Amino acid sequence: MKVADVHRIIQNLRSPSADTGPRDGLKLGNPEADVFGVAVTWMATRQIVLDAAQQHLNVIISHEPFFFDPMDDFRSFEQDGAFIEKMQDLLENRLIAYRVHDLWLEFPRYGVLDSWAETLALPSPSAARPGLRLFQIPPQPLRDFALEVKKRMRLQRILVRGPADLPVRRIALAVGPSLEIPLWREGLRLQADCLITGEATELALRFAEDSDLCVILTGHSHADAPGLRALAVRLQELLGSIPVHFLEVDEALVEY
Repeated sequence: MKVADVHRIIQNLRSPSADTGPRDGLKLGNPEADVFGVAVTWMATRQIVLDAAQQHLNVIISHEPFFFDPMDDFRSFEQDGAFIEKMQDLLENRLIAYRVHDLWLEFPRYGVLDSWAETLALPSPSAARPGLRLFQIPPQPLRDFALEVKKRMRLQRILVRGPADLPVRRIALAVGPSLEIPLWREGLRLQADCLITGEATELALRFAEDSDLCVILTGHSHADAPGLRALAVRLQELLGSIPVHFLEVDEALVEY
């Protein structure tokens, strides 16, 4: 199987509700190269690149950028050591850099939003917007709900904004950094009282504070991980004997 064949298989997954976008596609490598194995990851850090090479997974499918720019436009990073070393690792190991982002955010059942909601055992959404789903749950204190999120996602820590004893019942689930304030405002228009997302700036958190919106932050990579594991499973079904593995990124920060 060639890289171009993998590209066609991914393209064939498109549907009216989930389509590839400008972030998706081949970023580096020969489309006629043979595929020996596939690594699916949240972000192709240098450590992930080296791990993929060691495991003989010569196609790396990353959800987030390879080269630090949302569109992988690396021209402004060409003199940075982080870019130079990663590019050397990719080239020396003859690795293929491929990205699946836009397609997988809203992909039915297996995508980032649906897989995350399934992990959290949320009911069917009562409303949906691009990048956001609203769920109605039995009222429970914010503290209890946040600890349940932490448990179901098997997290070491979780960050919460809002009164611990405040009952929450209308839960907005928003992908990644979720465009922060614009998408959070959409959640408020849907009368959400709690929003779960991966990460946020303090500006957005202060907006939530002034809007009486509770917020639960899980970490961006953790939020997307269920959907990316599902992507690896789906690709394994489609690629047959070619090994497909999900490679999890290390924590970016540690606590002292």
